Amino acid sequence: MMRLRSETVAGIPLDGDSTKVRRRDTDPHRYELSPEVSSAFDRIWTETIGAEFGHGSYADLVAELVP
Repeated sequence: MMRLRSETVAGIPLDGDSTKVRRRDTDPHRYELSPEVSSAFDRIWTETIGAEFGHGSYADLVAELVP
């Protein structure tokens, strides 16, 4: 539903076969972000949460919050 709406609004072909998330070859039920998207998330994390609270990653934040 969202894909149809976004394709229509953006004026891109409705039969496209692209995504920012791809399936891992070893486990068809697991998905992973492309390296480009993952790098963008890491950069944004570093510039926001990392800069404000000093956590280098989400795992670091969770490790501090969970005893």
